Amino acid sequence: MKKLLFLAALLLVASVAGAKKLPPKHDHPLRVVGYIPSWSYGVVDRLDWDALTHINIAFCNPDTLGVMQNPFRSEPEMLSHIISTAHEHDVKVVASLGGGGGGKNYPALIATPESREAFCLKIMEYVDRYGFDGVDLDLEEGPGHVLWNNYEAWVVELGKHCSQNGVLLTTAVSTWFSDDISDATFRCFDFINIMAYDGPFEAHSTVGLADTMARHYHKVRGIEPHNIVVGVPFYGYPSDGGFGDSWGWSDILAADPKAWRGDRSGKFGYNGHRTMRKKCRLAQHYGGIMIWQLDHDVEGEHSLLGVIKKTL
Repeated sequence: MKKLLFLAALLLVASVAGAKKLPPKHDHPLRVVGYIPSWSYGVVDRLDWDALTHINIAFCNPDTLGVMQNPFRSEPEMLSHIISTAHEHDVKVVASLGGGGGGKNYPALIATPESREAFCLKIMEYVDRYGFDGVDLDLEEGPGHVLWNNYEAWVVELGKHCSQNGVLLTTAVSTWFSDDISDATFRCFDFINIMAYDGPFEAHSTVGLADTMARHYHKVRGIEPHNIVVGVPFYGYPSDGGFGDSWGWSDILAADPKAWRGDRSGKFGYNGHRTMRKKCRLAQHYGGIMIWQLDHDVEGEHSLLGVIKKTL
């Protein structure tokens, strides 16, 4: 409920956000970051790798002892296959930690200086073993959760290890738990990916919502625009159900081949081609585009990744 109320409040200001001046375009390379989940990875061998700069493997989590696990439990060799294929195309691969409901072991692992150090070393060993290029923190616990008590100390420690080993450190964030993350914590990240989706149906992922959330992290949290990556959904959010009832872009197009022309078909709200182009133009003033998730896309002329590639 707190999340929905916060997003509703953002919508009240989103309507006027468009009238405000965007940050100027910059000379930094734009990123296209795509998530590949361990439960839906059929896209790997048909992916347009030239459209991407980074992929995030979701989700890589520790056991109770802090030992990082291979997320592809039924097909463990898939992790090495994805990483080697990405590297053949000069795409960086990032281990994404956490996920919705995936943070249960973290509070105990980061509770003391000794446990934080030991956990950071296990993460670095995991990165080195598989050849990851970075670590992404996608911990989505609610405001006031015990996780945040030691989060800054852990991220600062992890940031030192990543810097010493030439490893990226990024995070996926929303605005509804922004206040639980300190300025010192944000300074540790190379860039942030904004999850500008999963609001109430009408606000699921509008351009106005993305603009407002990007402005929040730039103006309120002081992050440089080129380090803010705007998240987009490759799925539709239902008006009469929860996130678990969402449909991927491929399912939406199968049900309505003309769905790409708009942002709503039946009970689903989503980002069609026109809105995706608008978000790409917004992202040109920031650090690029992040995608949840790549396996929802289609091949051919109606591909959302294809729209992003052409626009950016």
